[in-house]
This record gives sequence, structure tokens and C-alpha cells, in this order.
Amino acid sequence: MQTYSFEAILDDAFGKRGTTEREEMERAVEAEAKALAVGKAIRSVREGKNLTQQQLGALAGVREAQVSRVEHGKGISLNSLTRILKALGGSLTLRLGGRGELTL
Repeated sequence: MQTYSFEAILDDAFGKRGTTEREEMERAVEAEAKALAVGKAIRSVREGKNLTQQQLGALAGVREAQVSRVEHGKGISLNSLTRILKALGGSLTLRLGGRGELTL
């Protein structure tokens, strides 16, 4: 039985490092990881406040399903994220690369 390194499998599926396909895949994986980290943090705060997804949705003015999607890193819209964060007592700050910050 032949074994392959993970890098070799990625090279075969998405091309070598530096190729357009590979770079796109790596950006997508990074974005997904960040969305999951945001969702995990929101879930942790919600649970720390002893709120259900339904209760948080009511406080934020979004559906329970949207809270679930955000917590799972799926379909995160800026509007829903901002509402959910405000309902939890937080905020969202965007750093605008040398042009300051914008807190929503």
C-alpha cells in the first residue's frame, strides 16, 4: 500500500502552492475557519448568559435559524452579526487599513 503526504494530496487536488487554484482553496479554508471561530465565540457568550438561540434571536430581532447559522459559521451577514453582537452586549469594529476604525 502506497502512502501519500497531506501536501501531496493537496498538490494533486488543488495544484502546487502558488497556483491560482491552490491560493483560492487556501483563502476559502481560512475564511471558513474564521467564520467558525466567530460562531464559536458567539455561542460561548450566549451560553454564558444562559440564553437559548430562540431567546437571543428575539433579543437581536433575527430568527432562531439565523442565530444557529451564525454560530455554525454559515451565512453570516453583517446585519445579523451586528444585531446578535449588540444583543449580547458587544459590538463589531472594522479596521479600515490606515483609514481608522468603524464600530457597528
